[in-house]
Amino acid sequence: IPIPPQGSSGRRARALLLFGDFRRPEDFLCGEDAGFGMGHIYSYNELCAAYAQAHCRAYNRWIIDFCKGTNGRLLPVAHLSLGDVDEAVRELERSVKEGAIGGFVAPFTITKKPHGHPDHDPLWAKAQELDVPIAIHPTLEPVATNPHLRFKDMGHKTGWYYNVFAGFGSQMAFTTFFQYGVFDRFPN
Repeated sequence: IPIPPQGSSGRRARALLLFGDFRRPEDFLCGEDAGFGMGHIYSYNELCAAYAQAHCRAYNRWIIDFCKGTNGRLLPVAHLSLGDVDEAVRELERSVKEGAIGGFVAPFTITKKPHGHPDHDPLWAKAQELDVPIAIHPTLEPVATNPHLRFKDMGHKTGWYYNVFAGFGSQMAFTTFFQYGVFDRFPN
């Protein structure tokens, strides 16, 4: 997908920013013409705890470096895995120290423990201590955890279906914060 030229319509530039194949920070910065002053950059991967942690560390080092030199117009968000909470705490601390503005987790967990489960409290405590946000970012989910694979033979309708319901996994994860009282324990 080509980079939109200066003065291109905001709608087209937004679509290209969302779905483009960008490999350089300059490619993302074309969004300024579409009214974007800055962007948050995300990734995902949750196959097994050890692999997920290695992926997160590598991705976070890369994205922090990728966003340097953009004068704060691209803001790195650290990918964290709840597969090993102690490692996620260390990675959040390291990434924020290096320049990440916060962290994000996938809407599913390797352990199948809900996001709000007390076992994840050390991560929420560290985020509160560092005064950084944690997001739940929609991702392509493994078949075993994917709420979108309930129906078969959707054919060409599948893309539209996934777009409409993409946020469901994040919503499910988010509601567990209320169910487990996470915001009572970590109000900031």
